[in-house]
Amino acid sequence: KHWSIIDLVCSKRSLIEHREDLLDLLVPDCYHGGGLLHRMLACGLASPMTVTHYVDTENSMSAGRRIELLAGQDSVGNTPLHIALSNASHKMIIALIGCIRAHYESAVSMKVQNNEGDLPLD
Repeated sequence: KHWSIIDLVCSKRSLIEHREDLLDLLVPDCYHGGGLLHRMLACGLASPMTVTHYVDTENSMSAGRRIELLAGQDSVGNTPLHIALSNASHKMIIALIGCIRAHYESAVSMKVQNNEGDLPLD
């Protein structure tokens, strides 16, 4: 398997303490106003496994931070799921929905509308 530096940073437990700072440097701001997950999905810089590692890494972020990560909206109101459904592969979409359903379904709605009133699953 070919590993990118972003895959490596997300998967190595030894880098957890500095992961957010490293990813912020590595992932370009190719998307308008989104967080790191928005940017990884919009730029196509992460594999489905990387997104799963990033969201699910034990003890590296609080439940509130995970909810913010998965349900946070960018400047046009898109959540990471909006971006994945418009830009990503089927495997990435399945991985992201799996993260949402596995841990956060009650807190992270897949029915968040963007500024144009579009739902991710529209």
